[in-house]
Amino acid sequence: MTQNVVRFTRNLDLTVRRSWRAMQKMQGAEGLADRGPVGGSGRRGGGGLRVVIGTPADESLLASVARGDHGALRTLLTRHGVAVFRFALSLTKERSLAEEIVNDVFFEVSRRARAFAGRSRVSTWILGITRHKALSALQRRARERSSEELADDIVDEADDPERAMQKK
Repeated sequence: MTQNVVRFTRNLDLTVRRSWRAMQKMQGAEGLADRGPVGGSGRRGGGGLRVVIGTPADESLLASVARGDHGALRTLLTRHGVAVFRFALSLTKERSLAEEIVNDVFFEVSRRARAFAGRSRVSTWILGITRHKALSALQRRARERSSEELADDIVDEADDPERAMQKK
């Protein structure tokens, strides 16, 4: 059973418990419900009610991820993936590194979902993980580059194998 918020055009919110099949039927009807008032007149009259099915909150999705629900993680990725990618790209300036960071972030979200304390919004928490992962990746790249430069500067004074054979 899932819990959804049903909103009517008159700003009336109701909480409804539905089974999975009922949710699938309602999601199929969601596009129809957004087009016009209930009753099928097709007009946007003043008295009609429109039913819009609310999506689960990020907090409930994160709780589902903590229980091992991969669908909830997929939903979080769909909702926040673009923002995470753009933020990572703004920090790293490299598309491939930003894509790698997105993967790392949502892997970390799946691992640390239970650690979410609720002191901030889920999106803020995810972007904090993104910032940490991006800065760590930039530091790691800087260390790798500096070690590669140092390795290039080291001169090998040992003879090559041909010279060693000629000396004998």
